[in-house]
Amino acid sequence: MGIEISSHFSYRKLMRFVFPSIATMIFLSTYSIIDGFFVSNYVGDRAFAAINLIFPALGIFGCVGAVIGAGGSALIGKRLGQQRIEEACSLFSSLSLAGLAIGFVLAACAWCVMPWIASGMGAEGECSEKVFFTGESC
Repeated sequence: MGIEISSHFSYRKLMRFVFPSIATMIFLSTYSIIDGFFVSNYVGDRAFAAINLIFPALGIFGCVGAVIGAGGSALIGKRLGQQRIEEACSLFSSLSLAGLAIGFVLAACAWCVMPWIASGMGAEGECSEKVFFTGESC
């Protein structure tokens, strides 16, 4: 038995409908907490501060993929609801290729501007540039 968005929602039906999203957010949050725990305890406080400092900047680039995914799934769902299966498959392929191309372009842009973004967010010293450009540790 599927859940349709147009049906009347009881509390139980609503929880079944939103549970996958809630579970995903719990796992992502748990991953971030565990990652922070191991980095701060085994790598050091500077590395933990660096992760927490640069993560919002990475999120700016990552949100583009979330927008493409959310908007694309809405468009594909609309086409599937209209029984236009072939058009939905074509749209899925186009969005996948566009997402891949945009991802490569944004990765190249991020690689070029990340030192300036990091220094704008408070990173300082030669350590940030040395690690970023050469991959060597400080």
